[in-house]
Amino acid sequence: MRINRAPLFLPVLLILLSACEETNQEKTPTASANAPTVLVSHPQPHSFNTALQLTGTARPNQTVKLYAMTSGFLQTLHGDIGDFVQQGQTLAVLDNPELHSSKARLGAELQGKKSIYTRLNDIYQKTPQLTTITDVEKARAEYQSLKAQLDGVLSQIGFLTVKAPFAGVITRRYADRGALIQSGMSATDAQPLFELQDLRTIRVQVDVPETNVALIDKQSQADISFPELPEAHYAAAISRLAYGLNETTKTMKVEIDLPNPELKLRSGLYAKVEVQNSQRKTVLAVPNEAIGNIKGQAFIYVVNNGIVKKVAVTTGLRDEHATELLKPSLKATDTIIVKGKELVSDGASVQVEAL
Repeated sequence: MRINRAPLFLPVLLILLSACEETNQEKTPTASANAPTVLVSHPQPHSFNTALQLTGTARPNQTVKLYAMTSGFLQTLHGDIGDFVQQGQTLAVLDNPELHSSKARLGAELQGKKSIYTRLNDIYQKTPQLTTITDVEKARAEYQSLKAQLDGVLSQIGFLTVKAPFAGVITRRYADRGALIQSGMSATDAQPLFELQDLRTIRVQVDVPETNVALIDKQSQADISFPELPEAHYAAAISRLAYGLNETTKTMKVEIDLPNPELKLRSGLYAKVEVQNSQRKTVLAVPNEAIGNIKGQAFIYVVNNGIVKKVAVTTGLRDEHATELLKPSLKATDTIIVKGKELVSDGASVQVEAL
């Protein structure tokens, strides 16, 4: 008699397969079970209406170090630190005995050359046979050459007087009476006599970061305050901007002119500058918490299919809630890690939960 044993073996086989499957699951847990959980969000439309908060420094409208244009001993001083001077006012007089000696010598020689030229020219005009035109031209050339030398010495003597190139205040004096002053025209180590500044107008110089240069033009309005002068508040338009960025700092120089008739503002003062009308309407932005920064480079973590990718970004406007990302462009469907950045790294696996 033939017995069919298949129904008896089938339940046993199913039990064995089930046991093996459970054993394998215990030995090889999935990667997602051990991955950290992070809170994520998507870029959201956001309107920015905020002022740029910048810092600046008060600088003179003009500043110059005054050097002597010829060498000599400092004979007299007509100005000192804190003195207000007018354009063209004499500030110092030098003495150079050698130049005065050359002036006297050349003056005497010039008189002799002039007499010779005049006499030969008169003779040639009246009795040409007694002299030649060559002799007359030679005498004239010698006279003119000597006159040019004397004019040069007189110019050098004129340079012994140092005058103010513009109206301003003397902020530094570098030399005392009797000092030997080298010419700033020839000596590379020449010492200046004075530093002169025009403080009737103050230039507030601001270095604008690369991310904000597109938000500023000559129509932009700014509010300027000085922490050391609580009563000093000014509203002014941008006076000038460089349009180009500094290759090293990646900032653009901007200047704002402030009237300073009472000289309350001093050169070197720290200034707070708030530039108005910096706004963006309904642009994609991410929560401030999503932005990381390492050594000055901002970044975000983007999650795609459970895998983290670190993306360097260029930020734009920022308020108390969100930050605009200028580069790279984001999509509203991108998944950004907001909380839990410290738990992940580039290429890591994560589990996500909506914020």
